[in-house]
Amino acid sequence: MTQDEFIATHTGYKMQNNPTMSESTSFMYESYSNAPTNFDWRDQNTVTPIKYKGRCGWMMNAFDYISQNQGITTEKSYRYQQMQETCDTQINKVATISDYRMVPENDEEALLKAVTNQPVSVALEGHGRDFQFYNGGVFTGDCGNSLTHAVTTVGYGTSEEGLNYRLIKNS
Repeated sequence: MTQDEFIATHTGYKMQNNPTMSESTSFMYESYSNAPTNFDWRDQNTVTPIKYKGRCGWMMNAFDYISQNQGITTEKSYRYQQMQETCDTQINKVATISDYRMVPENDEEALLKAVTNQPVSVALEGHGRDFQFYNGGVFTGDCGNSLTHAVTTVGYGTSEEGLNYRLIKNS
C-alpha cells in the first residue's frame, strides 16, 4: 500500500470547530492524587476489542450523537455497520455523557491523571511512514504534530527497557 493509499484509508480525524468544544472547561487534575506509575483500563474489563471503522475519524460526531440521543446501547444489541442510515434512537441506553473536560495540550501529567479517571480520546499524527509500518510494541518512530488520526488512550506505563508509553486503542 502506498503512503497516499494508507492516508486515504487509515486516517480520518478532522479538526472541527464545534461550538460544544468552546463550552468545555479544562480537566481539573489538581483534584487527583499522583498518577500511579502504570495503569491499564483493559485490566478493568472496560475496553472493547478493536474494530475496523473504515474512514471514520470524527470524535466530536460520536460525542454529539451520544449527547443528543441521551446515550448509546451495547454493540451486542445494535451492531455497527459501516453505512449511512437512520439509527433507532429508542433502543435501551447503557451509557450516557453528562459532561466532558479538555486535557491541556502537551501536559503529560494531566493526561496520565485523566486516563486514571477514564479512557481519553486523543488525536495523533497517523500518516507518517513510521506509523504506517508500525506492527507492535512501544512505538519509537517520529510522532510529528499534524493531527490526522483519532484514538483512545486506555493506559500507560514504562517498558522493561525503560521507555515510557501510552496504551492506545485504535478504532
